[in-house]
Amino acid sequence: MGVIVSTASSFRVTKAYADLSPEPGGLLRTLQGISAGTVELNHWIWIHRYLVEFSEKFGTEVAGPRAFARGLLDAVDDEIFFTCLGRILERGTVVRCVFADDEQGDADRILERQLRENVFGDRFGEGMVVSQAARRHTLLAAPQTVLPVLEDVVRACS
Repeated sequence: MGVIVSTASSFRVTKAYADLSPEPGGLLRTLQGISAGTVELNHWIWIHRYLVEFSEKFGTEVAGPRAFARGLLDAVDDEIFFTCLGRILERGTVVRCVFADDEQGDADRILERQLRENVFGDRFGEGMVVSQAARRHTLLAAPQTVLPVLEDVVRACS
């Protein structure tokens, strides 16, 4: 379907796809609803760019995307993040999990669990989970945001 980095955005879109209706007009109502609460023009444009890509891939077909989205919702929870990160850390890789300001709750939840349960043991390093001054996760790809994080990773590997 495409890449959406923010958990809030990905769950909102995935939930909408899981509820796609095969009734006439159902697909259009769902797609309109995805951006209904958007207040910033840049975010609205980003969402609609994603929806155009979806429409180009699937047209008016709803059964396939609906089944795929329902499967994702059934399987996704914080455990997937912790499992994947744990496997990455087993390789001795330097990792930075970067969150935008609007995802601070996700970052806090990860840090709280690590502090409470010590999920990753001594493999978890200070600065592994960081927040960047970006109002939305879509801004995390901007060079001025990415470059300091990459420089930090390179220094950690040296």
